Amino acid sequence: MHGRETKIMIISDEESQDWKETLLDWVGARWRWLIAAVVVLFVLNNVVGVVVGITGVIAFGNSVAGRVLRARRVVQQVQQLVTNPDDFGEEAGPKRPVARPDYGVEEQGSGN
Repeated sequence: MHGRETKIMIISDEESQDWKETLLDWVGARWRWLIAAVVVLFVLNNVVGVVVGITGVIAFGNSVAGRVLRARRVVQQVQQLVTNPDDFGEEAGPKRPVARPDYGVEEQGSGN
């Protein structure tokens, strides 16, 4: 019985060697294509990285520009308040009712 078990182990070892040899033969026949695939993946990874980086720079620039424009608007409002405080109050909205400009003259007089 011991001899049979040895044969089975040898056969499985031979099958294992055949599988490894088949794999090595396949890789040996296609090694140039495999290297090309790795290079293409590397290039695509770098391109995606550049696109993501550019998008991040644009987003950062947009946020900085938004803050600068908001700060400029606040500075202009403060300057206007300091130079002419009466005009600034009118921009906030009228304190008394004013006739809307889209009403005609006849309609304003007939409001009984």
